Amino acid sequence: MTDLSEKIMTKGYLTAEDSADIDNGEKGQALCDKLDKELHDAGKDPYLAFELFDYENGIIKGIIFNMDIIKTREDAMDKLSEVSHNKEVKITQQAEEEINEIGKA
Repeated sequence: MTDLSEKIMTKGYLTAEDSADIDNGEKGQALCDKLDKELHDAGKDPYLAFELFDYENGIIKGIIFNMDIIKTREDAMDKLSEVSHNKEVKITQQAEEEINEIGKA
């Protein structure tokens, strides 16, 4: 296994500190897919996910996470916020409801 696949199995996540490609949507997803194949070929069966999150001041950061260790998307956002020192963008419940209504139209 590569260094990145070992990290995802032990630490539970990878960020741009591990590979700059993670902050790029297409490259981050491709790396996630590559790691998933590598791990499955090695007989491991993690559930890997890739997400991009928006932070204050228009900053977009990516994370690949092992859902056997970091259980939810929210937990992944919290971890990425913590390790990248970026403040999460929080929306109010009312704003979320308005967004959902627009999406139904």
